[in-house]
Formats: sequence, structure tokens, C-alpha cells
Amino acid sequence: VDSSGNVYVVGQTNLTGGIDSIVIAKYNSTGVHQWDKTLGGTSTTEQGHGICVDSSDNILVCGRSNKGTSGTGAILLKLNSSGAEQWQRTLDGASSQEAYEVAVDSSDNIYIGGYTAVSGYQYFLLAKYNSSGTLQWNKKIGGSSTTDLGRSVTVDSSDNVYVTGGRNGA
Repeated sequence: VDSSGNVYVVGQTNLTGGIDSIVIAKYNSTGVHQWDKTLGGTSTTEQGHGICVDSSDNILVCGRSNKGTSGTGAILLKLNSSGAEQWQRTLDGASSQEAYEVAVDSSDNIYIGGYTAVSGYQYFLLAKYNSSGTLQWNKKIGGSSTTDLGRSVTVDSSDNVYVTGGRNGA
């Protein structure tokens, strides 16, 4: 929900015969559809999982894309309140990465939480971008003998970042 009470939703659709695309929709505060956008999906599979707005009512969306060079990459998109894409980033470098949640801090830094796969194990993924989409850092969290999946990320009023998820294994 943005500062005017507009509501944004994200998900995916399969309009092109087997290739998923990200769908983002905006509704006003009374539930009237304002616009929707379908992104990707012409030759790559992309799925939207998390959405939030920053202090300027820009829309931030995260998910996954198979645009990566080594597998599935975590994707982050920024759109303005009219739905025009400002930029798109893919965090790539492992055999598979996926972002499930996105959050912003008081300076409009952006955090994504999800998982990254390395050498057959899955780790929590936590990454920070500035408001221009420049990666500041990314971290993998967990042990080499477990499967750790980050599912949610949030930022508190003191700009502390929290990621939650699940663990399987010893």
C-alpha cells in the first residue's frame, strides 16, 4: 500500500505457452483497477514473489528469472507509481537464487531475502541495494550441511534488517 492508499499486487501468469511472466497490478484505495503490467516471459521464465513501495511511492518487486548465466537468478525491479520500469537487476552467481520478499529502510535502501544454492546446499540469501539499484552487498547465511530457505525480510524503525525462513537438516 502506498501513501495514498493505492494497493499493489504481484504474481505471475503464463500467457505465452509455458513461459511465466511477472504481473504487477495497481488498485486505488476503493479497489478500482488502475493498471497492470506484464514483464518478461518472451524467452525467459520470470516469477514475481514480493512487493513493497518506497518513501516516494516507487514500486519494488522481487522474484526469480532464468536470465542468469549460471541458472536461476534473483530478480529485483523498480517501477514508478505509473508502472513505468525504472530499472531491473538480476543477482546471479550461483546455480540457483530466488528472492521471496523485498523491503526498504528509512533511506530507501532495498533488501531482498530468499535463498542461494551453492555446491548442492541452499543458504539464506540477504542482499542490499541502494535506491539506484547498485548492489551494496549480499550474504549467504546458514550451514553447509543444511537446507536454509529465506522467506521473508523486513526492516524495523531503527533500520535493523531481519530475515526469516526455514531450515532442514542438522
